[in-house]
Amino acid sequence: MAYIANDNIIDFNSKEEKLNQTVLGKYDINTNAYGTQKVSMDFSLLDLVFTYNIPDREWNGFKNNNNIEENTLLGSTNAISDNGSLKLTCNAGESFRLTSRVSTRYQANRGILFSDSFWIDSTETQDVTYRHGFYCKLDGAFFEVKDGKMYGVVRKDGIDYISQEIPKNKLGDNFKLENGNLYDIQMQWRGIGDIKFFVNLKLVLHLKLGGTLQNLSISNPNLPVSYEIINNSANNNVYLNSGCVNVDSEGGKLAGSYNISAMNYSQKKLSDPDVPVLVVRNKRDFKGKHNTRLVDINSVTFSGDNRAFMRIWVTKDETALLNGTIWGDVDNDSCLEMDVKTKRMDINKCKLVYTARVHIDSTLIINKLFEDINMSLAPGEIIIVSGNKESATSTMKATATVTFGERL
Repeated sequence: MAYIANDNIIDFNSKEEKLNQTVLGKYDINTNAYGTQKVSMDFSLLDLVFTYNIPDREWNGFKNNNNIEENTLLGSTNAISDNGSLKLTCNAGESFRLTSRVSTRYQANRGILFSDSFWIDSTETQDVTYRHGFYCKLDGAFFEVKDGKMYGVVRKDGIDYISQEIPKNKLGDNFKLENGNLYDIQMQWRGIGDIKFFVNLKLVLHLKLGGTLQNLSISNPNLPVSYEIINNSANNNVYLNSGCVNVDSEGGKLAGSYNISAMNYSQKKLSDPDVPVLVVRNKRDFKGKHNTRLVDINSVTFSGDNRAFMRIWVTKDETALLNGTIWGDVDNDSCLEMDVKTKRMDINKCKLVYTARVHIDSTLIINKLFEDINMSLAPGEIIIVSGNKESATSTMKATATVTFGERL
């Protein structure tokens, strides 16, 4: 079957577009080195829906550009499920950004496609900025609606160096911001590449960056999905909505990983309930830059000289670790760090993932669990392996090891 490629531009009556649809691919490099036609298959890197709630295990909240720590989205009125869609609200004089906990693992020389549906509060367009796309505080590409006008924006190193208005005649006569519309951003990236913005499957802005820059178009293409409101008006409860969001890699695959292990090198004495035996965090910042690496948890090993209950917890809240922390790098090239100080924890600020009973002088190895649930640590998240001695009168020493796979 012939694979006919076009990029939805979409004046099909033009001589150029008629020619594009008669060949297998628009550009000259549409076959491999041996003349075989290239075919691109999409691979979903991230897909999120809002049917029941906006779970904090999938999203982070940033209010007034400050990071809101773990559990803020639990019971939050800023981000809720509204009849199956995301409803993000923001009061007067505030800003709020909702960001996926996972940054999509972009692969060089593969296209990437952000897709969502989106609509806004039609009564509030002046002095309010609405954004959606794949971006963080430092890098990305996104749609922006400001004072009733729509823009395509590209951000690098915290600076929005491209902000180009999308003409209303490109959007169509019946286009309304308050109606649910389909939005897509398609990006090439080899450090530099073109970026296209689509509305209702029609190309409305093409940023031709190839051959125009003397540095990278985006410093880090591994980006989260984000929704944002900046409310400089005097009105409360300004809102935006989204039905769902997906990010595809065009021709890519699941990213590879680098295996590394963390271990408490000195055994910890279990004297209190749920003593942290091993504590490891995925850093928020790595080598002076915003960290976007996702770390898979491949296995956990626990052993002790008496009977105990081993538990695995996750949290984003460092205050769950009592008596202070001292962090040290697991490895010079790793985004992981290990705490060597804390001896107590607040389980009310953590989420219990797994528990098991460990026999005297034995070792428990857990790996199949993580193969089934694909457990991972996003930047800022902490895994705690704790031990709870079975007998209140007994003493016990325990050790733990966690094996990780850093997605590079």
